Amino acid sequence: MLKEKVALVTGGGSGIGRATALLFAQNGARVLVADINEAGGQGTVAAIRRQSSEAEFVRTDIGKMAEVSQMVDRCFARFNRLDVILSNAAAHVSGSAIEISEEDWDGLTPYVSRPPG
Repeated sequence: MLKEKVALVTGGGSGIGRATALLFAQNGARVLVADINEAGGQGTVAAIRRQSSEAEFVRTDIGKMAEVSQMVDRCFARFNRLDVILSNAAAHVSGSAIEISEEDWDGLTPYVSRPPG
């Protein structure tokens, strides 16, 4: 179970990311939803809160290292911890997250999720 855990979901504004964020919340996690699409991310947070679960949205372009850093900082500022990361936003670079260069991060072109409808 995820009770008392904090989960960060990138690409949480739609599709698999949204479904996973909702599932994490249903299983007791507090969720930070990150997405480049503000309307989609806010919609996911609203759905989580309707379940009486705790969630927050942070607009993040995962192709920009500074925004990724701010996303993680926001998670710790809000929840004081980070237990689970679902790196779901569509982007690709080869290598481990701690080994790739900032230039590789900056060169990513993330998929822009679109709100339903």
